[in-house]
Amino acid sequence: MLQFISVDKIHPHPQNPRKELGDLTEIAASMSENGILQNLTVVPTANLRYDKEAMTWVEDETQGTQYTVIIGHRRLAAAKLAGLTEVPCVITQMTAQEQQRTMLIENIQRADLLPIEQAQGFQLMLDMGDTLEDIAQKSGFSTSTVRHRTKLLDLNQKKLKQATERGGTMSDYIALEKLEDVDRKNAVLAKIGTPNFNDVLEKALATEKIVKAVEQAIEVVSTYATQVEQYDYQTMEGYKTYGRYGTVCEVVVPDDADTAEYFYCVTKSKDQCAVYKSRSKEEERKMTAEETKKRATEERYKVQKAEAEDIAKRHESLRRAFVLSVGKTKIKNNLEVIVTAILHASAGKASHWSNRVLDNALLNTLLDIEVDETAEGEKEMVQKCIAKATLAPETTLFRSVYAMIENTVMYYWQSAYNYTLGGSEVHHKKCDRLDKTYELLTAMGYEMSDEEIAMQNGTHEIFQKEDTAECND
Repeated sequence: MLQFISVDKIHPHPQNPRKELGDLTEIAASMSENGILQNLTVVPTANLRYDKEAMTWVEDETQGTQYTVIIGHRRLAAAKLAGLTEVPCVITQMTAQEQQRTMLIENIQRADLLPIEQAQGFQLMLDMGDTLEDIAQKSGFSTSTVRHRTKLLDLNQKKLKQATERGGTMSDYIALEKLEDVDRKNAVLAKIGTPNFNDVLEKALATEKIVKAVEQAIEVVSTYATQVEQYDYQTMEGYKTYGRYGTVCEVVVPDDADTAEYFYCVTKSKDQCAVYKSRSKEEERKMTAEETKKRATEERYKVQKAEAEDIAKRHESLRRAFVLSVGKTKIKNNLEVIVTAILHASAGKASHWSNRVLDNALLNTLLDIEVDETAEGEKEMVQKCIAKATLAPETTLFRSVYAMIENTVMYYWQSAYNYTLGGSEVHHKKCDRLDKTYELLTAMGYEMSDEEIAMQNGTHEIFQKEDTAECND
């Protein structure tokens, strides 16, 4: 039943999760003119007095019934500021746990609450014994929303706050859940809100997958090989390499594991395991300084080349993901850019893209079309493309244009022989076609990551030249 109670008898709850009530000026002014339009929910606290300094209740037989606010702390504070003497209240009975849970639910539902604040509220409810399903039912949020919010508590809170200040969204934080390693999550978290986020996330996901595969490889390799710090060219010869720059597959124990001596070393980043076989005494020999230098160059080049290929593939994936994300409104607003790209793509030698033709396989991927690689399949593809264009002409147009200009051999590196070192190295090279592709995408809103820019202008660390290469990075 609704009852008007003196504001002097109503007190804020000591465990109210909302510590800051914010600016009350506007709501107080409205109350002065119109009165309070929404009631408070309170619980009675008989024979108790609220100690403002201690922010708690103390026994006092001289006091009549007092009340504690459960819902409406801002309204009570604004009413006092507006000079109201009484406010409408609904009096209810609740246990201490029910009071805490009710206040949490009320605050969790606030529109201005940050995701991390909601997460803290959800966690308190979990600590009180509620399940995810209980919280979802009581708060009105979906179970998945509650689960995603609580996962924020596993992250570095300082980095999370900084990411939020940079404009990080829940979709960004949910993307982090693809990673299992907490340290890796926090490293990527530091890039949310920057152009590097997607690039760093894709790299971290690939690394995590490789690290897992290497861990599995080590479990087998360690049963027949001895771990060493680094490769000894004089007494060992290469056998197998598992990981980022080797083969990630099922590891097979060699037939001569019982008679031959094997060794292995693991990179500090845990993403590669190299296995070596001991040379026989007859095979052991002192390699000349020139031979050692050449072998080191070969090893370094193998790693450089694999890393360059990995980078190019990852950046290609980022570009294609962006193409798939572009909506019809943005396409309509950039028709001039797209039409110019079409003209260049079909202009023969005058073209930025050297008379590109439509990449059917890529177009099928971008338009989500499945057809056979036959003449009949090509006819079917055309029909399906037309059907897509009828339903979504803008996105079909943009994706088709991109399928004309994207080229899997467009990258900013090349192999070149170094006569001084006696072996090949990865060098930077210019690529006008890729430059123009990035120009098109940036005009549509794409943001190049720092690594993409470094590959483009040749400042990436992969292009730094060294005379030696070691097992440990």
